[in-house]
Amino acid sequence: MISIVAKVAELLVVPIKRQIGYVLNCNTNIQNLKNEVEKLTDARTRVNHSIEEARRNGEEIEVEVFNWLGSVDGVIDGGGGGVADESSKKCFMGLCPDLKIRYRLGKAAKKELTVVVDLQEKGRFDRVSYRAAPSGIGPVKDYEAFESRDSVLNAIVDALKDGGVNMVGVYGMPGVGKTTLVKKVAEQVKEGRLFDKEVLAVVSHTPDIRRIQGEIADGLGLKLDAETDKGRASQLYERLKKVTRVLVILDDIWKELKLEDVGIPSGSDHEGCKILMSSRNEYVLSREMGSNRNFPIQVLPASEAWNLFEKMVGVAVKKHSVRLVAAEVARRCAGLPILLATVARALKNKDLYAWKKALKQLTRFDKDDIDDQVYLGLELSYKSLRGDEIKSLFLLCGQLRSNNILISDLLRYGIGLDLFKGCSTLEETRNSLLTLVDELKASCLLLEGDKDGSVKMHDVVHSFAISVALRDHHVLTVADEFKEWPANDVLQQYTAISLPFRKIPDLPAILECPNLNSFLLLNKDPSLQIPDSFFREMKELKILDLTEVNLSPLPSSLQFLENLQTLCLDHCRFGRYIYNWRAKQVESSQLNEF
Repeated sequence: MISIVAKVAELLVVPIKRQIGYVLNCNTNIQNLKNEVEKLTDARTRVNHSIEEARRNGEEIEVEVFNWLGSVDGVIDGGGGGVADESSKKCFMGLCPDLKIRYRLGKAAKKELTVVVDLQEKGRFDRVSYRAAPSGIGPVKDYEAFESRDSVLNAIVDALKDGGVNMVGVYGMPGVGKTTLVKKVAEQVKEGRLFDKEVLAVVSHTPDIRRIQGEIADGLGLKLDAETDKGRASQLYERLKKVTRVLVILDDIWKELKLEDVGIPSGSDHEGCKILMSSRNEYVLSREMGSNRNFPIQVLPASEAWNLFEKMVGVAVKKHSVRLVAAEVARRCAGLPILLATVARALKNKDLYAWKKALKQLTRFDKDDIDDQVYLGLELSYKSLRGDEIKSLFLLCGQLRSNNILISDLLRYGIGLDLFKGCSTLEETRNSLLTLVDELKASCLLLEGDKDGSVKMHDVVHSFAISVALRDHHVLTVADEFKEWPANDVLQQYTAISLPFRKIPDLPAILECPNLNSFLLLNKDPSLQIPDSFFREMKELKILDLTEVNLSPLPSSLQFLENLQTLCLDHCRFGRYIYNWRAKQVESSQLNEF
């Protein structure tokens, strides 16, 4: 009986005591609620400050934080602000407190207090945000799946699959589409799940290690917070090591980039990390960066170039009158995707006169007609050539026909201009020339010739070389039509004149060029006569090439060429006879070799 009575008392007394407590502790409960609401308000402010900082850092806010803020706003907006006034109401003519109101408010405050305290506990977030998953390199826009490109793309992907290859290079001249291709490789390996992560950083002509690190870190969703480049490199290195298979693309490399300075593991440090690089210079990839495989990117074949151009121009080329001109305009773009796209966008929906004007401009490229990106790229490539010898050889190539530059001619002209310093024998000179030619090929400023013993230049590169030679060295090269000779004051500035098989006006009686070092006149016109005093004012001339020129009668002014080093008289006409004579003033030690 005692235990039963005790149990009944427990069940009755405790609830009754709690209910009476709502009345007795009403004011205390309300005050406690207000205190806790103030603490919750402060907590909300702190969380909002954390959210603002996270957004400045480009981070995403956790969903649970937003949900918590919504709950807090509901509590604070409806929390016991006016409870105290209502709890002070009286009954029985103001003699007694209103017990009913006190009971209701005391109970509500106690219940709300529990909610507020619970929200405070839930608001103790370790972090309110997270770094958004990197968007990756993303799909390549406006990519054209040309057969010539697809074969190279597939070869690059196969090389990346090869376990024995950890560094792959892609090289080609400016505007040929290297960046587009490496991005397409990244897209394809991502679809094939060849790697867990693909990241890209642009190196550029003047590498900024901090920016390169940041671009790679962004691709990984990594925040680099170290103060020094070395500390950031360590953070990036550790993060890349944790990715089992990762492809790092380094675009537009001009010179050696030390991977350890950036924080990129390679080789045995992390066999799952493979590096794909693009450059304008094959030597940078193979000799300085140590790539295992290199792939050249050529200009588009004529048919693919026309298909791209026609697609971008649209209906304008459907007209027969425009189509003929458009085909020639596309041909003048010489297979460079960036130039084809630029010209196509400029001529879209234009009338025939605009097409004809464009064709006239493209007949002879200059700085204003070449796409800015292409011109800037060529300018940087030229300035990056190491030494005056190779720069002079490049400009010399620009004075010859772009599609047929004979190595033998470069040797003769180079010796005449004394380009090859320190060479005492003809063999040494030839080896030096071939080395420079290989470097120009590696820089994509020269191409393999169609015949043995020759090289050639892309039309845009050839026009660029002509413009630089004229700008920096006062070299006149006639690449197209030559209607009249410049005025004497202009002629006197020239250091070289090249007329490679172009129709030219009659020669002046005396060519007043006191600074002229080189004069190349390659001409098949039998009616062209060289005046007797033509060479009188060319006393500094070192190279004279009169290929296929009528030398009957022989100009007596040749005797004034006291500094002549190289004389070429291929297939010249002397009366009824045609001679093939090349002579070179050489030192006695070289006579036997020559």
